[in-house]
Amino acid sequence: MLLAAIVVALATGRAAAAADTGWRSLAIPIPAAAAPAAPHAPPGTVLPWDTPVSWDIRLVARDEPGPRFEMSGRLLRPDSTPAAGVKLYVYHADSKGWYARHTMEFNRVAGVLRTNARGEYRIRSVVPGMYDGPGHVHVEVWDGAHPRRGTTVTLSALPGTPPVPTWRYTNTATREWKPGMGLLSCDSSGAYHCRHDLRLGDMTPMPAAYDSTMQAWRRAVRARHER
Repeated sequence: MLLAAIVVALATGRAAAAADTGWRSLAIPIPAAAAPAAPHAPPGTVLPWDTPVSWDIRLVARDEPGPRFEMSGRLLRPDSTPAAGVKLYVYHADSKGWYARHTMEFNRVAGVLRTNARGEYRIRSVVPGMYDGPGHVHVEVWDGAHPRRGTTVTLSALPGTPPVPTWRYTNTATREWKPGMGLLSCDSSGAYHCRHDLRLGDMTPMPAAYDSTMQAWRRAVRARHER
């Protein structure tokens, strides 16, 4: 089986398109039997197996190009109770639609967080750029160094919201009418906001081969840094 949902930055720095499985992640499509060499992790790169230090994180430097963006909400269990203390790996394309600047690098606009006692999370970044349809945010649930579930939150704008200047077009909607849909508003400073509750029951389980690939990459990155 091919891990069609797994995509990595290609020579252009953009991500390869994946099958419509509801989420996408690191690297080129990978056969279950073999993982490629680990992508390069430039200094400052947040890796998915890193340890989170807060529920409220910044994914980019303050001078990162693009409209300001904040996404927040709760992580909910299937019974709609808050899921506290859960590790999330969050990443998206930069304002140009690039996940990395060079071939075989880990996601550049990325971070790890742990939901607080109320199941809340918050990320501060720039509006995700377009590379394959509307801008979107990837969210993965990790158990320590192991990926468990994942989803993609695709962004539309509430009526009256100014078009995102870095997008070729902006879809509008009055409500979230399907899972994995987030709505943008814009404040007086020009910053965009998305309030979206994530639901564990709507997330896709990660294939075992994806976990195996991540463990191989983690060992390779560690060995590279120990040289």
